[in-house]
Amino acid sequence: MRTSIRKINNEHLVIIPDHIIKSLQIEDDVEINIKHGSLVLTPKKKLRQGWFDSYNIKKDDEALNTLRYTHSELQDWDW
Repeated sequence: MRTSIRKINNEHLVIIPDHIIKSLQIEDDVEINIKHGSLVLTPKKKLRQGWFDSYNIKKDDEALNTLRYTHSELQDWDW
C-alpha cells in the first residue's frame, strides 16, 4: 500500500487508512522506531493491560498451601 507524507509546520504526517488502524487495534498512542531502515509503528498497550489474562487461582492456592505457620502465629496474642 502506498500513502503520502504531508508537511504541516515542522511536522510530517502520514495518512494511515482507517481499516489498518482498526486491524492493529490502535487507540491513541503508538511507539515509533526505525528498524533496518524502515519506520515501524507499534500499538502502545495500556499500562498493565493483559496482566490477568493467564491468571490461574489454583496456582495461588497451591503456593499458599505450602506455607507453614511460625510458632508465634500459632500462639494467642495479648493486645
